[in-house]
Amino acid sequence: MSKDRRLGRGLAALLGTPLEEEVANNPLHNERSDDHTHSPAASTNPHASTTSPGLFDLNVYEIDDNPFQPRREFSESEIASLAESLREHDMLQPVLVRRIGERFQLISGERRLRAAIKAGWSTVPARVREADDRLVAELAIVENLQRKDLNPIEKAMSFKRYLDEHHCTQEDLAQRLKIDRSTIANLMRLLELPHGVL
Repeated sequence: MSKDRRLGRGLAALLGTPLEEEVANNPLHNERSDDHTHSPAASTNPHASTTSPGLFDLNVYEIDDNPFQPRREFSESEIASLAESLREHDMLQPVLVRRIGERFQLISGERRLRAAIKAGWSTVPARVREADDRLVAELAIVENLQRKDLNPIEKAMSFKRYLDEHHCTQEDLAQRLKIDRSTIANLMRLLELPHGVL
């Protein structure tokens, strides 16, 4: 089968089944909080515990970016809109971080963190968990697969980076992410397009 025909079938598959449906119940992405809210007036102690077990108010400037974040661009208008929503409704879902030395590194929730900073918050509710680089990369991929506005090329590149860094197969990655291998294969075929198209 020619490369063009394989790519065409991959695109058809992508258009036919939303990725959000495939990963909506993914066990890797289960860091949720149903009843936690945050007030900008909360304690400014970066390690102060909140009223909800397992959650902390962390100083926004002690949280470093996720180096495995697939997303390369963030819409300023969307961040501004989310910031306004945070001012009005608080943050209903905490960001997820891991501890790196004396600081923290974001695992998921970069849009929320950016919006909180824009809204003038000094702290954000955060859930702290242990995670190695491989798990952080997996969680970042899963979170972004659920977003409709993430560029398919960015998704494909996140798969490629993971496969290259961890020397595993598409089947291995599919099993770890709990998604179908064809989802990975179809997206990665986009990287076969000429560089001018990408």
